Amino acid sequence: MLAAASGAAGNAAAANPSITHDGVTLRLSHLIYDKTRLSFVIERQGANFPADESVVILNEEREKDKKGKGYIKRPTLLIDGQELKDWGSFGDSGKIKNACMYEIGKKADWPDKFELTIQAQVTGIDETFEFKVPVEMDKKSIEVKPNATKKHKGFSYTVKELYFSSSSTQLIIDSTGKVPATSKQTGKYIASMMYYDIVDDQGNLLQQQRFPYYNSLPKTKYHIDELYSPVKGTPKYVTIKPFTLTVDKNDWSVVGDTEKSVGTKTYWKELEMKIPLDKIKK
Repeated sequence: MLAAASGAAGNAAAANPSITHDGVTLRLSHLIYDKTRLSFVIERQGANFPADESVVILNEEREKDKKGKGYIKRPTLLIDGQELKDWGSFGDSGKIKNACMYEIGKKADWPDKFELTIQAQVTGIDETFEFKVPVEMDKKSIEVKPNATKKHKGFSYTVKELYFSSSSTQLIIDSTGKVPATSKQTGKYIASMMYYDIVDDQGNLLQQQRFPYYNSLPKTKYHIDELYSPVKGTPKYVTIKPFTLTVDKNDWSVVGDTEKSVGTKTYWKELEMKIPLDKIKK
């Protein structure tokens, strides 16, 4: 059985529809569609959910271990009634508690406007939660392709592209070489892969939407494609600030990692890059 909710993309209240079944409510929020991807968040509300536990089920084996009600399975997506065959990334939302996020890169043949159908199943509930939402691409954006490179101690990176929209900032970087290390990143401690902060001309740090950790030694070649929060207004420039974390290679724990911090950042001033935006046409 399907229980459907619909909304309008231009109306904040209507664009966040919710459906309730057997004490579990799913609410659709943070829907984004631009030149880079389609993404949304499904928030889960209800009583008696296990504390500090994932809200999603990613495979059948894990489902056998989850006897409770209310775990969200990977949704099925339809564009104008046609099911998407490609899978996007799906998992717990790191920013919103009791919520999961789905994200898929935009395909060339997707129209600028369409009706998005999201069908989600939840463990312990027979009904399918179905959302139908009209979607329109956000075209108010700025695209910059600096193709600029910085080098230090055998490590180099090239900013291939920056994409600014009203909902996010996308950074695409290629890097090569061994990451530099400080005197504190020796012995059992090592430098992580290189990460990148983005700061605007007023000193505001853009928040990275997802921060990946890897239980392995850093590679010597990376293709980075990450999303950050949107810039405010049109800054004259942004600064890319590369940094590493300090990792204990015995257990892959990160020095300074807390609920409010990804870890103690070691910035590399020699690798900072200022990218001008004041002459870019919208």
